Amino acid sequence: MPEAFLPSRFAGREDQPGDNWLPFGAGPRICLGAAFATAEAMTILAIMLARYEVSLDDSLPVFPTVAAISTTPSIEPMFRLTPRKRAA
Repeated sequence: MPEAFLPSRFAGREDQPGDNWLPFGAGPRICLGAAFATAEAMTILAIMLARYEVSLDDSLPVFPTVAAISTTPSIEPMFRLTPRKRAA
């Protein structure tokens, strides 16, 4: 019964590493585009880090706070992107 809330179906899963963060689901119903989306995100991040230097715009420390579904920062950090000098 997939529409029933049965907490017991998740019993014993807390000790399995790697199963704590499931942005694309898991098991037989995992998102078909999970591998593509992950590769695309890493490519975009690599391009951005090659072109820009990222730094915090504020001196306030940022700490992780645990939420129900994901981890969020204690404050909304503002970032400054500074273009990197390109080699000629």
